[in-house]
Amino acid sequence: MRKFCAIDTGCILNISMILTDILGIILNAGLLIGLAFVYYKFTRRIKQFVLPPGPEIPSELAQYTDLIAQVMISRAMVSLKGHDMNAKSLEVRQANAVNKAVVKDTLAAVNPLLGLLANQYPNLVKTIAKNQELIPYALELAAKLQQGGNNGHKDIEGLPLYQENV
Repeated sequence: MRKFCAIDTGCILNISMILTDILGIILNAGLLIGLAFVYYKFTRRIKQFVLPPGPEIPSELAQYTDLIAQVMISRAMVSLKGHDMNAKSLEVRQANAVNKAVVKDTLAAVNPLLGLLANQYPNLVKTIAKNQELIPYALELAAKLQQGGNNGHKDIEGLPLYQENV
């Protein structure tokens, strides 16, 4: 009977090569099984994320997409509203400035004393510009002031006046 191999370096080398090949096959099979498992878990999670879980329940992707769209739309609306409010505010400020200038020039044209008062008291112009029904009252007051109709009294119809003793 012949021996399989004599115990020498050649036989040990053959046995180690066979064991190394077996170990390589086992490691490669484990790696392939691990990769298949990771691929299965990954695709399962992607499907769970993309596909809806039920007929009336949206998927997670749809929920996140809806949330992102809502945030973007609300921010766009806030931005557009801010631009619109800024434009309207500018228009209102310009209209108020024009209105004040018209009232001031009208007061000065009708009665120079009212023009002088308008220059000295900007709130007077502001008040008359807001309530243009006050123009006749202002004209009446200016007429009384020009006529000296207060006879040294301290006020005319509730408005305090300043007079110097001359």
